Amino acid sequence: MAVATSGSRSRPPPAKLGASVTVLEAQDRVLARVAGVELAPFLNERRRAAGVRIEVSTNVTEITGDGERCTGVRLANGETIPADVVVVGIGVIPNVEPVAVAGG
Repeated sequence: MAVATSGSRSRPPPAKLGASVTVLEAQDRVLARVAGVELAPFLNERRRAAGVRIEVSTNVTEITGDGERCTGVRLANGETIPADVVVVGIGVIPNVEPVAVAGG
């Protein structure tokens, strides 16, 4: 997942301060590895209501720049999203072994 401009957990949300925020997710939904299918529409709607653009099933091919700073994010479909800041999150894989061992 790449977030162009600023993180979605900031307070107040950057989009409410006038920043353009785009979340780019390679999976078919946000937080696919840690949140169930039922939760994704709720999370998407909350972020969109805050002014965040969400693109799922999207692959980033390049973070563009001018030699000194980033200028955008190029997608596999050829679109380039302008960006002053890019935050890249590689995600996590939940460790459920302790729960399984405990009989949960």
